[in-house]
Amino acid sequence: MTKMVRKFKSHLKKSLFNLIPQFLLRKIMLFSIRLPSKNDDTFVIKVASTEAEYRQAFQLVYESYLEKNLIEKNSHNMRITKFNFSPYTSVVVAKHKEEVVGTVTLVVDSPLGVPADGSANTDFLRNQGLTICELS
Repeated sequence: MTKMVRKFKSHLKKSLFNLIPQFLLRKIMLFSIRLPSKNDDTFVIKVASTEAEYRQAFQLVYESYLEKNLIEKNSHNMRITKFNFSPYTSVVVAKHKEEVVGTVTLVVDSPLGVPADGSANTDFLRNQGLTICELS
């Protein structure tokens, strides 16, 4: 597949994803996640709701970003952005027993915007009346 075709397909997927209404997108995110095994009830995937879940999720992201040299060390050992405090943001965690072993954050467009606003032109989507979101 040529680079142009891959780029077009990627853009198309992103554009279609942005057409999903916000309430439906949230339901899709929460109900389409599959557990590793039907017989293994030690894995739980849920929206973070406790301080410990948020802390572990932010630490996991920090460790991953630090490992890839995307951020510098900080004294809190957590990666937290302004979007994490927004009511338009959901932090989803995958837990094994009581330990967070995976996380994804869904940021729905708000007065704060989305994280991609700093590096991509998202205004053309907003100007079409679309609600955008970002998974990170």
